[in-house]
Amino acid sequence: MTFRYVLLAFCAALTGFFAYVLVTQSRLYDDPNDWLPANSAIGNLNNYMQEKFGGGNLVTIQVSVENGDIFNAETLNKVKRITREVGLIWGVIPYALQSIADIKTKYMRATEEFLDVTPLLEQVPRTPEEMERLKWGVYHNPLIYGALVSPDVKSTIIQADFRTGLGLSKRKDLPITDPVSIYRAISDIIDKEKDANHVIQAAGTPIIIGWVNSEGLLYIALAFLAFVGGVTAVLWRAFRSFRGAFIAVALGLVASLWAFGVKALLHGPVLESASALIAPFIVVAAAACHHTQFLKRFFDEEYPKAGDARRAIVNTFTPLLFPLMGSLVTDVVAFVVMAFVPFKNVSELGVTATYGLLSIVFNVFFLQIPMLAVLHGSPREMAAVRARHVDRRKTRIVRLLEELVEDLVTRTRRGKVMVACVFGAFLLSLACIPFLDPGQDNTYAIHNFLTRSWRNNEIFQMEQNIKKHFEGVYPLTIRIDSGAVDGLKEPEVERAIEAYENFMLRQPGVKGALGLPDYVKMINQFYEGGDPRHNRLPEDPQAVGLELEYYQEGFPGSFDAVASVDFKEHALRVYTGDTSHGTVRAVVEAARHYAESTFNRGELSAEVGGGAVAIAYGFNENIGRWLILATLASFVSSFVVLIPIFRSIVGPALLLLPLALGTVIWLGIVFLCGIEINSFTTAGMAMAAGVGVDAELYLLGRFREEYAASGDFQAALKEGFVKVREALSYSYVGLIAGCWTLIPIPLYVGYLGFGMGLILLVCFLCSFVVSPFLWSVLQPKFLLPTVGREAEPDLTPIAREGGRRS
Repeated sequence: MTFRYVLLAFCAALTGFFAYVLVTQSRLYDDPNDWLPANSAIGNLNNYMQEKFGGGNLVTIQVSVENGDIFNAETLNKVKRITREVGLIWGVIPYALQSIADIKTKYMRATEEFLDVTPLLEQVPRTPEEMERLKWGVYHNPLIYGALVSPDVKSTIIQADFRTGLGLSKRKDLPITDPVSIYRAISDIIDKEKDANHVIQAAGTPIIIGWVNSEGLLYIALAFLAFVGGVTAVLWRAFRSFRGAFIAVALGLVASLWAFGVKALLHGPVLESASALIAPFIVVAAAACHHTQFLKRFFDEEYPKAGDARRAIVNTFTPLLFPLMGSLVTDVVAFVVMAFVPFKNVSELGVTATYGLLSIVFNVFFLQIPMLAVLHGSPREMAAVRARHVDRRKTRIVRLLEELVEDLVTRTRRGKVMVACVFGAFLLSLACIPFLDPGQDNTYAIHNFLTRSWRNNEIFQMEQNIKKHFEGVYPLTIRIDSGAVDGLKEPEVERAIEAYENFMLRQPGVKGALGLPDYVKMINQFYEGGDPRHNRLPEDPQAVGLELEYYQEGFPGSFDAVASVDFKEHALRVYTGDTSHGTVRAVVEAARHYAESTFNRGELSAEVGGGAVAIAYGFNENIGRWLILATLASFVSSFVVLIPIFRSIVGPALLLLPLALGTVIWLGIVFLCGIEINSFTTAGMAMAAGVGVDAELYLLGRFREEYAASGDFQAALKEGFVKVREALSYSYVGLIAGCWTLIPIPLYVGYLGFGMGLILLVCFLCSFVVSPFLWSVLQPKFLLPTVGREAEPDLTPIAREGGRRS
């Protein structure tokens, strides 16, 4: 306190430095292709396929007309301009571009006099004859009609693929981009072409992720302001002083800023997942929880008694040091565990939150105390505090707490009913666990499950409209190795790939597929005069190679999107209409089963693992297991950390038991609310093991104080629970109110805020009910102060009063 102004100046300078680092250096690079662990087979294969063929970042742009069809000069000019401009976007894979206006899309017609293989839309038709030629080329090419042009010819699509990923960015010879840049570039292009008669829309994973990490950031900023406002309002009411609320919230805001600054300095300026943006919510919540205990005691107890700010700060800080440091350590441990989860959209949150919580540890000593010494209150505020202290009227919340705690401590019928309700809710929630399906469907995960905000979201509506005409917008890429140069030109290899493709087309959820055999069959049909009966693979072993060579004559690279230059490797693409857990699981597992049981033989082999569907499968396949492991590790780590603090095994177990019950109950409620158990769930589960234990430690610390003063176990238990629960009630109400102000936000922060508030509420109630009941029943020795423990109390009165109150 003597150096309070020096410390405040130091903290202000450090905050300014971290703010400068954050503004000038930090940037968000959130790419689902980088979410999987570094040793993931699917992730590595996806990167390989991206580098060689693309397929990881497919964007589908649909041009539709309100009146007429697409066969008019205005629409076709738009298609040509969009195709050209998309082809110029940095990071686009040129040979993966598909459009009726792309040079690789051919007009193919064979007559007795000539063979016409020319670009379909080299220029927009100027005469009726040229327009009829274009129509003929569309209707008679199965790779165009139904694939690039809708059956009602009112829509056509341009499909483009892009290379992304921090790993690929090391390649100097490949242009690499990111989802936000893709989204902005595509949006700029289509916005210029929209008019009254043309509806132009885009869909795909880069569009979803790009939108949420650009325009969606405004919602996150608004959500954070609402969260801070809600917490501040409740704490202001609790302290009856804006200064107290300001100190509690300011410490959380400063710690959040430091978290991003430290992360930028130690890990580089790139935030590899938007999940890191959730860290400030957690850090402010933790700061408010800790500082409310400190400030509530300072303003309501110590300062009115001492009348001197310095002495009151010392008297407040000394008894709270034990529970404060213990709870801060458990907070940090829970998020340290998250930092080691090998998924970027989980570990980024864990790392950032860890630095924020460590900043709170520092700020407790070097910022909170100096701020309180300077801002302990105006004379008017302190007069009001003293008046309340003299009046000593119990608030309604205190009277209610006293009644409930007495029921639980003396184990009356009402107390037993409350405990039975907690364990009943636990058993019911436990029955829901087998039905949980952890995973992440980004089509819906970025929106708010509670309000079903996707129904009014433009990005979601665009995807749904495109799927009405073309259905498949999410690719699964299967790498096929023929085992030899030019092996793909062998008829038996083509037939094996065709059989694989046909098998996948029969799977539920699959809406389309594209492979080299489709080109060969189309070329064969062309050679046979355009007769659809000849849309099949040729029998002549030489025919496949000749037809492929003829098709790309004058246009080298026509097959680069599906075949390597040496025709040894092949990318078979399968398209789904969604990335729901069931679709992703069924399609990928069917593809793997066919490869292992039927396709792989001799030198011919297939690997499944590229594209948005494979990435979703790789994530869903492991995230459930890692959520369980991370949660268990958080509880175990907190348990281990608490053992030396309590010098007991029973103590940590009893403190964590209510939180374990609360976590299961929370999962059951989340499941019944229809909220997806995805990576955002980790924030809530970590809060249960970390932030949730804070209440238990403060309860223990206050009980020991009261017992040391009175020597009466029962009275100390009641008094300790009531005094701490009053402060906890205010802090938890503030945190829950802040979290639940996010519910209307039409983004994932809406259901995230609901989940965070819900787990705080559930753990608070479980702790409130279970802890005093169990402590009074078991009367464990760890509850007693370590000093003077040899003077064991007479606990028999509690046993005698275990029945109904008189």
